[in-house]
Amino acid sequence: MKKRFFFTVLFTVLATVTALATDFITDILLIGAYYESDVKSLKNSYASDGWIAIDKDLNDDCGTYSDYIYLMYKKASDQNETEFITDFYISNSSSTPATITYNNRTYHLAAYDGGDHFKNLKGDLNSNAGGDDIHLYYTKDKFPDNRAVSSIYFDKNQKGAVGKNGGSTGYDLNAGAGGEYIYMHFTTGTAVTLPTLPGQGTEGSPFIISNAADWVTFSEIINNGRHSDAYYMLSSSFDNSSAPVSQIIGLRDHPFRGHFNGNNRTLNVSISNDLMGAAPFGAVAGATIENVNVSGNVSCSQYHSAGLVGLCFEGKTLIRNCNVNTEIAGTGYAGGIVGHGGNGMLIIRNSVFGGKITGFDKFAGGILGWCDDLELNIINCLFKGSFSAQDNGCYQPIACKYGISTVRADITNAFYLNNIDPTVYGSNLILGSDGIKVSSSSTQGFEIEVTAADGNTYYADNSKQAELSGNDLLQGLINEYMGVSATTTVDFSFHQGLAYGICLPFAMTEVQGGTVYKLQDVNCVDTYNGKAWVLTMNDVTPDDNLFKSTEAGMPYLFVSDVTGVITFKGDLLIPEYKTGYPLLEADGSNGWIMRGTYKDFAPDRSYGYIYSMRTASSSIDQHQTKTYYFYLNQESSHSSMHSYLAYTGQSDEIPELIGIRLVAKDGTDTAIGTINTTTGEIIIDTWYNMGGQRLNGAPTEPGLYIHNGKKVLINE
Repeated sequence: MKKRFFFTVLFTVLATVTALATDFITDILLIGAYYESDVKSLKNSYASDGWIAIDKDLNDDCGTYSDYIYLMYKKASDQNETEFITDFYISNSSSTPATITYNNRTYHLAAYDGGDHFKNLKGDLNSNAGGDDIHLYYTKDKFPDNRAVSSIYFDKNQKGAVGKNGGSTGYDLNAGAGGEYIYMHFTTGTAVTLPTLPGQGTEGSPFIISNAADWVTFSEIINNGRHSDAYYMLSSSFDNSSAPVSQIIGLRDHPFRGHFNGNNRTLNVSISNDLMGAAPFGAVAGATIENVNVSGNVSCSQYHSAGLVGLCFEGKTLIRNCNVNTEIAGTGYAGGIVGHGGNGMLIIRNSVFGGKITGFDKFAGGILGWCDDLELNIINCLFKGSFSAQDNGCYQPIACKYGISTVRADITNAFYLNNIDPTVYGSNLILGSDGIKVSSSSTQGFEIEVTAADGNTYYADNSKQAELSGNDLLQGLINEYMGVSATTTVDFSFHQGLAYGICLPFAMTEVQGGTVYKLQDVNCVDTYNGKAWVLTMNDVTPDDNLFKSTEAGMPYLFVSDVTGVITFKGDLLIPEYKTGYPLLEADGSNGWIMRGTYKDFAPDRSYGYIYSMRTASSSIDQHQTKTYYFYLNQESSHSSMHSYLAYTGQSDEIPELIGIRLVAKDGTDTAIGTINTTTGEIIIDTWYNMGGQRLNGAPTEPGLYIHNGKKVLINE
């Protein structure tokens, strides 16, 4: 079934904004397919070659079986040799020649790609929808020519739209198919010289915005498709408190893709227009916006208005350390910080909304107003503003979504004041986004002290104790690197010859001072004392030949060759979400599993060394799964970034000692040891000389050695 997203119901591009033409369109391409996923793949493929997609399905609302169809284009600014598109012709004839001559000009059939049906019909804009046969043609000329096309957009306005067969009356691109009215418009013009800002637009030398006039320049640059991926920063003296800005940064056709640093200054806005997504940043795609305070007001007659960012498109958008206090007036689907998260990736961290959202008659979200199939990360954010809804308007202090969309979310420490009662439930509520109520003072039921993103102390709902407890070092690393992959290190203290369980969120590429082992299998073997469980663990220490690195999230055993701090170095491929970076398990067979944890937690003391007991039901029978927790003794808690061994089989005969066999990379046994299932103590039979070198087995010469962490004198 063809899936429709609410986000595409209204589409306004440049309808009320006149952009100065600087780059001009050189080529167009139609892509179409029955499955939306196929069209997305085509978009991504062509985008890597410089093509830009207009986010409008040209078969919108034409029925379940109609193809998804999008227009893509390329642009250039060379005014000398480049040919630019200067006009369009729409044919509704069943005949589709490669060229059409009209008014002594030659028009070429637009290129097309996609599904078999779409290609067989040579890019018919009603493909799989019935209705008229509609094909798009274009003509080109070289500069200088003031007819060069600078932008293309689609809306419901017939006035001024491209007609059929050269006619002057706008032609519906869904004619005869019964879908949404869609008319094609384009703008033309000659190149102009845009004003500039101080700086180079690089990370080391960003473009500097010093006053309200510079903000206007910033808007002109971005909204004309110039320097959209550059670095911008408010100056340390920026102050527009007496001159609020009304210009938005970024349009659908020219979203902001760069890095904006507010330098902890306050941007005062007074924005009022009819663009969907009215906000200081109207449209962004893969942008970073940080360290800015926003005051003033935003009002709009369209959807998705917001205090900071209106619409998010493709890529990963990161918003952090922002304090938004605007009053937002919109008709629906508004957001305190972001209006619409799109269907890409959105990360909002350490940010606050303290303003007011009013006038909406549908949905509103305190941090994020609305989204489609989004990957969402909200960490340490606070909503302390207010809502004032119209009839039927409902709100949620953290985020809302389109009901049939799937949102993959990791939302941690998202707080809101306890004087707000959310009214969004069911399919429009993002799983896990209900947030944590907090009070400004300690009262009954609100007694867990937390520090929110505004730096103030609040008291959280007591029922959220489990959510708020535990030291999660993985999340600390995610917060530290803010979603950017990096090479990082972690330090641990060890004692020579002792074994430790480790589980790191990055792939170790360098370890000095010990050996890393991975569980291979666990078998019940015959010994002189009867049957015994024996774990076999293989040396997987990173090297230049056999093992370039370990696996992120995999539990390992580490045997230290030194007493002191050892540094583990590796590549931290930062997840956008904790839940998107799963812990791995080492399956030891016969019901034995080695696991890890990124959080501190304590065992249930009442079960001794049995950590948990679960009952699972099936259609055949019922059985119990027992997890024996060996890394812990009864008086300790389990530390983050460590591992443990679990037994999930059916046997109740777990011996006091479990054997460990450590195997070198060449397949030889290097050491043996035991795990005490009562105390959790791991003893590896290792010998070291006083120089810290590990011996291969017991010493054969007299002298002073270290055996299992203790000094031993060998006389003979």
